[in-house]
Amino acid sequence: SPRIQVDSGAQTFAVGDVDGDGDLDLVVGRPSSGLIILRNNGTPVLDVEPLSAEAIGTNATSVALGDLDGDGDLDVVASSRYQSQILRMLNDGTGAFSSRANSDVGSSPKSVVLGDADGDGDLDAVVANGSSNNVSLLRNDGTAGFGASINFDVGSSPQRVVFKDLDGDGDLDIATV
Repeated sequence: SPRIQVDSGAQTFAVGDVDGDGDLDLVVGRPSSGLIILRNNGTPVLDVEPLSAEAIGTNATSVALGDLDGDGDLDVVASSRYQSQILRMLNDGTGAFSSRANSDVGSSPKSVVLGDADGDGDLDAVVANGSSNNVSLLRNDGTAGFGASINFDVGSSPQRVVFKDLDGDGDLDIATV
């Protein structure tokens, strides 16, 4: 397999078919210049293209993929260490991400995950905020926008978060480390 050097110190990536062609692509958070997509074009060489540098800033800490707007394609949610916001980018179905919006969260977001927190059928976001010692829940408003964050204190410097049914009761639970 070929080796792909993205950036020294890249901290995060997500895998999914972002361009709808049936193969898996990578969305990578780079420490110096935001996000890039490594598109799988069916050959051993991936096409590399910038996704967003200005919108997420530097030091991307987490990337999550999920269908936020219910149109069947994968949208992107990402966090950056130096911004107290997450970035949401909607996919137009071809892998182009033109609709961007930021949502406020706690200080120094380290990890973002997606899941249906309120049982309404759309994906909500949960973010571990390292410097503010809390987790932010952002509910999807049904149009792929996130409402104001609801913050939960969790202890000292959460780095990662999971959003799974941990106790088997049918709803999603939050755990951090």
